[in-house]
Amino acid sequence: MQAIAEGQIGSLTSMLCSFTHGGHTLSLFRLFAGAPASWVIGHQGGGGRRQGGMILYQNGIRGFITTGGWFNFDFVGSDGWISARNEHADFEIWSRHPETKEPIRRQFPNPKRPRSSQQAAIEALVKNIDQGTQPLCPGEYGREALEIAIALRESDLRGSEKMELPLANRSLKSG
Repeated sequence: MQAIAEGQIGSLTSMLCSFTHGGHTLSLFRLFAGAPASWVIGHQGGGGRRQGGMILYQNGIRGFITTGGWFNFDFVGSDGWISARNEHADFEIWSRHPETKEPIRRQFPNPKRPRSSQQAAIEALVKNIDQGTQPLCPGEYGREALEIAIALRESDLRGSEKMELPLANRSLKSG
């Protein structure tokens, strides 16, 4: 997150994720986008499970999600990208050398054992309670994630129709 905030990949333009944890992914997208979503388009495959979608955030950043595979993230900037692979075990950043402007790839050391994102979340909450600080992803992000998930499903049910947010029909359900 620090590398994105520092502009090491230029301005963030899009986020891509292969996932199995929909709500968590959507909350992380919201955190990195730094703005609420404007609209979504969803698509399910023949199996009936949410297979993918696109989210446009109010600041123009786009999020692309697809189900299946391991948990992988790509953060694409105007001048580089960051990849998190193999459920947070492998990290790399592509950016430009500050003097030569040549593309450079930096890999971060692989942990012996990938750290559980659930463990990190619990440790962060304990720290928030102990220090009286606010969580990185507040509850509002969870509410927004649920609305996006509902909108992605509804979009698919309507033939991948673009769904404006916030949803006008507040009685829609996720399943």
